Amino acid sequence: MPSFTDRVQLIRHTLADVFRIQDYEDNWERLDQFPGVFVCTSSTRPSTWGERQAGMFIWETDTELLWVWNGSAFARKHAKGNIGYTAVTSDASTASTSLQTAATAAVTVAAGNRRHRITVGASEVWNTNELTQLAIYRGATALMKWYAHGGPTGPTVFDTKPVSMTVYDLPTSGVQTYTFQYSAVATVGGTSTIEADANNPIFISVDEV
Repeated sequence: MPSFTDRVQLIRHTLADVFRIQDYEDNWERLDQFPGVFVCTSSTRPSTWGERQAGMFIWETDTELLWVWNGSAFARKHAKGNIGYTAVTSDASTASTSLQTAATAAVTVAAGNRRHRITVGASEVWNTNELTQLAIYRGATALMKWYAHGGPTGPTVFDTKPVSMTVYDLPTSGVQTYTFQYSAVATVGGTSTIEADANNPIFISVDEV
């Protein structure tokens, strides 16, 4: 009397069983329905897959990325999560009205055309004349610019303020550099300071989502 394997339920014969071609055909059909994950590299992906391979996965050993074949193309599965983080633990200060870099994160963007979340923050930002310009850049491209009101500490509406901002980007694959920048404002002047220490850093974080 034949038995069955645990996972795929293949027919397991004994020497006393009657030979049946149908049993072998059933086994091959079950195997075809459970193809597993095709292991390759980014340069040795299957090139002849078509509609019948829809839903099959490949694992690239060189990139450590999982892809699914949708019947006509490969699509990335699962986000990589955090791919870069930089913390600066000392104050950044400038009187320049040209943007200066407070923190930088150089990251390697994987193939797959996925969005990335860039988050920056610091415990306090202020300007002696109460206005600071802030920005997030990818390379030379500005992703976000904004102003922060806040002057020296004191009982006024312009007390020092924490800073936090998140933007989403769709970068091309390869090495990309994101920066958190700041400056005084030309029409206002003064000196802008982003405060930081070991427990309250200026930071920039990049996540694939």
